[in-house]
Amino acid sequence: MSEKNDIKSLLSRTTLPLNIMSLHNITDIEELKGIGVRKYSFGNAMSDAIISTIEKFSKSILETKNTKELYSHDNLRTKFMN
Repeated sequence: MSEKNDIKSLLSRTTLPLNIMSLHNITDIEELKGIGVRKYSFGNAMSDAIISTIEKFSKSILETKNTKELYSHDNLRTKFMN
C-alpha cells in the first residue's frame, strides 16, 4: 500500500493502529498523522542512506586518492554529545 488515499480508506475501516512503512512517496509524517496514521516506520531506509553515503565517499577516495571529502561536512552535533 503506497498511496495516501488507499491508506486513508483502510484507516476508515478499522480502529486498529495501522503501521505505515516509509516509501519514496510516503515521507511526510505530519501529513500521515493528519489522516489518522498512528504508527510509522522507516525500516532500513536510514541504513540504506548511510551505506549509500559510505559507498560515495569510498568511490571518491579510490578515484582521487585523497580523503579530504570526509571532512566536507559541518561539525557533528548530536544530542548524545555535550
